[in-house]
Amino acid sequence: PAEKVMVHPLFIGGGFGRRLKTDFIEDAVEVSKALGVPVKVVWTRDEDVQHGHYRPASYHKMGGGLDKKKRPVAWTHRASGPENGSFAYAAADLAYAIPNIHVDRVTSDIPVPTGAWRSVAHTQVAYVNECFMDELAEAAKEDPYEFRQALMKEKSPRLLKTLDLVAEKAGWGKRKRGRYRGIAAHASFNSYAATVAEVSKDRQGKVKIERIVCAMDCGIAINPDGIRNQVEGGSIMALTAALYGKISLKNGRVEQSNYHNYPLVTMAETPLLEVVLVSSTERPTGVGEPSLPPLVPAVINAIYAATKTRIRRLPVSDSEVRLA
Repeated sequence: PAEKVMVHPLFIGGGFGRRLKTDFIEDAVEVSKALGVPVKVVWTRDEDVQHGHYRPASYHKMGGGLDKKKRPVAWTHRASGPENGSFAYAAADLAYAIPNIHVDRVTSDIPVPTGAWRSVAHTQVAYVNECFMDELAEAAKEDPYEFRQALMKEKSPRLLKTLDLVAEKAGWGKRKRGRYRGIAAHASFNSYAATVAEVSKDRQGKVKIERIVCAMDCGIAINPDGIRNQVEGGSIMALTAALYGKISLKNGRVEQSNYHNYPLVTMAETPLLEVVLVSSTERPTGVGEPSLPPLVPAVINAIYAATKTRIRRLPVSDSEVRLA
């Protein structure tokens, strides 16, 4: 009976969205009921990888228009994905002062278990928006950083301050031989984050992520070291997703099962990672998730600067761009 059931919730570091699902609890309850004794159920990594609740896939169609002065006057964004993707709410909150904005979504559920992923819909939306901003900047023949500056001044002053700080710390505008940079910014969870990625390209055309600089405005920095830890961890997690993160299905089953076919960014591949905090007197806000969204488009924009190849489908390892 329910009155004799006691649940002991435990903290789970690194659980992220997976902790919101209860299928492993149901396993333990069913086995315990069948055996009549307490049991401990542990899934193997293979079982866990192949029976997850996966980050929702999404498809985005973008459109934009420039006036005679090369200023954006129109922006359209149609997102398609599972019902729990929540892409529209994140996409509609655009940081740029564009007079005509239209955002809508089309639900296209697929028979794959999906769930929350760190920073939820902001990762997809920031990737799409910030890569498209670079395309608009190129169409306007303007520097991507300066193009963003002009559009943020009135609408997003705190994000602009964060963008300015990351550009300064990354040395934006100062050329470095053999290095190419990309920039992106995004607000989420009441915090503001901007990232500059720096990549290199060898003689064989292989691209390597060399340096990441991330600026964060999360209000008063009560524990600066804790903030840096969250930003560093989030950035590396986002880098793994951008470069390698892929789940594919064959005959109704997930093909990936362990590290050999679902690789993570290794220590040897991890770039120099620098975190700078905006000095602020605002109330403290989120730090666990806001660093992820701008990381991916910053890397993709840097890869374009190096290769002139637009990556519109992730992960990068599936594209024609070769990684070092």
